[in-house]
Amino acid sequence: MAADRITIFTDGACKGNPGRGGWAAVLYQDGAQQVVSGHDPWTTNNRMEMLAAIRGLEAAGLVDEVVIYSDSTLVVNTMTKGWKRNKNHDLWEQLDRLSQDKRITWKWVRGHNGTPGNELADTIASREAGLPGPEAAGLPTSASQRPGTGRPGTTGRSRRSTP
Repeated sequence: MAADRITIFTDGACKGNPGRGGWAAVLYQDGAQQVVSGHDPWTTNNRMEMLAAIRGLEAAGLVDEVVIYSDSTLVVNTMTKGWKRNKNHDLWEQLDRLSQDKRITWKWVRGHNGTPGNELADTIASREAGLPGPEAAGLPTSASQRPGTGRPGTTGRSRRSTP
């Protein structure tokens, strides 16, 4: 993706907390949509929320200007208001590193409130976590696998589509 601006909707989900978790980022740029998602067999919801933002920024590549929508007050307020980072320092470091050379606008969106990008990210993250959800998420059946968090047992998927 090589344009100047990209919009990313992120979400994380967990079946039990801790438990099996899933994350998803839905990227929109110039009328195209890209979905990246993955799961972790033993994690927390906060880690999945953070990982969704990390993987979304990684998928954004060299784009300078990014708007990230998240329903996680932890992620948004830590990145915009300097909330204290008590846990998950490995993921905060990744998020900081990926944010360094980009102009990022962090926006909180109320979850489960009908915002299409957030609803899609939630559906995919929930499926990745093994939670019931609508089949409308359309996860690919044959996707390339890549590490999700660098820990054993994690997976990630990527899919692009254009209207």
